[in-house]
Amino acid sequence: MQARLLPLLTAPYRARIGIYPHWSLLAIVLIAHLCGAPRGQKDLEKFAAGLSDAQRRALGIRRQRNGSYPSPKQPTFCRLMAGIDPEKLEPTLLQIQRQIRGEPDPAELINVSMSATSTT
Repeated sequence: MQARLLPLLTAPYRARIGIYPHWSLLAIVLIAHLCGAPRGQKDLEKFAAGLSDAQRRALGIRRQRNGSYPSPKQPTFCRLMAGIDPEKLEPTLLQIQRQIRGEPDPAELINVSMSATSTT
């Protein structure tokens, strides 16, 4: 998987938001995308809360003194999204998705045209 593309989405001067590394938060966004979860910040908070401590540890979340691996909350995802170029996020997620799942079957693609039809 080309998860090494994820750090390219964020500003290099800021590697963390609170206790969470940018790459960990971006990995949660990617996993939620691959699972078909909605991607609003509140939805990402719910998705991250549904991950086990072992999954959050594997994603680079640091263990707290009480032994838990806390899940990021909605404000954390808001700060993450504020620092990401949206023009880079979607293509990067789709590129990683293609690498994991392969190219979509052309027979299953739906073409949506936004052109206006004339009624004359």
